[in-house]
Amino acid sequence: MDPINTVRFFPIYELQDDEIKSVETKLKSKKFLLENQHLRETCTDDDGALKSLDVTHQQIADKIEELVCKAKPILSKMQQQDTYDGPFQRNRLKPIVDNRFQLTIDEYYQQQKCPFSFSHSSVIAEDLDCPLILEGAKITILNLETSESIHFSYLTCHMIRQHGFFQKGKEHFDPVTACRVLELMQKQKGATKPA
Repeated sequence: MDPINTVRFFPIYELQDDEIKSVETKLKSKKFLLENQHLRETCTDDDGALKSLDVTHQQIADKIEELVCKAKPILSKMQQQDTYDGPFQRNRLKPIVDNRFQLTIDEYYQQQKCPFSFSHSSVIAEDLDCPLILEGAKITILNLETSESIHFSYLTCHMIRQHGFFQKGKEHFDPVTACRVLELMQKQKGATKPA
């Protein structure tokens, strides 16, 4: 089992006021929340949006992890065959998964620690099943059919799964957009394919 997923689901609703304030300060310092945003309100809004779509936080995190792990052997093969030796080599290769999703994985060497750190230790690369996703990796998933994309770090995926928190702030991770890009809405009863 993936060690990162053994951490119990720790939604913000279990936090006391002083803990909320502490986490908000960390989130704002890391630009996960804007100064005028509040943790409880944003999580309540996102929870309502997901409930209306009949999609869970875990389904979004599962789909992201599935696509990234499928991209690993494809990217490895592409890197072995690539002879390009110019600038921007590290994020030039963009594997396509399931003939529908194009992934860009841009790794950098800086740890990202979970701002909910009072509830568990920091997220480090050894905790992940997929060794391609290192600490500090930025990921883009592009849906080739709709041309919509989502951008996030693996830490964002962890916060969605374990804390029920979608990144806000400057790099907003919108859960409804994520559901469209990942084609989770199509799997729900009565849902239609996005235009």
